[in-house]
Amino acid sequence: RSGEPSESGPGVETVFSKNLVNTNVKAREIVEHHAAYYKQTNKKVFHGNVLGYVTPWNSHGYDIAKTFGGKFSLISPVWLQVTVSNNDDFLLGGAHDVDAGWMKEVREHGTKIVPRVLFDRWTGQNYVSLFQDKDKQ
Repeated sequence: RSGEPSESGPGVETVFSKNLVNTNVKAREIVEHHAAYYKQTNKKVFHGNVLGYVTPWNSHGYDIAKTFGGKFSLISPVWLQVTVSNNDDFLLGGAHDVDAGWMKEVREHGTKIVPRVLFDRWTGQNYVSLFQDKDKQ
């Protein structure tokens, strides 16, 4: 069925019934079917762990995580950053992006929330300092 454009949004056919899961994927097939998905959004076919990232600058990712929450094992919001101050203190930022309501909705699917922390503008010496100084740990 490759080559037939799919409708956008939820549909009654899976990627398997559309014969889209194969070893010879064509870019055209991805473009033609990119906006369609199977209506049972919580049905997990792949039984391995699935990790997804969401970012505050792309709100669509938050919606995807809620809609397809049952398919993800882990969702990692890109919220937190650790920076180094002028006096070598470590500062945690990004807490203002944390959305407790969204996390509750995602967890209802059994998905775990795991933090992703960016060590922003760190040098090699910053890492050495952290690992060698028990007080900073």
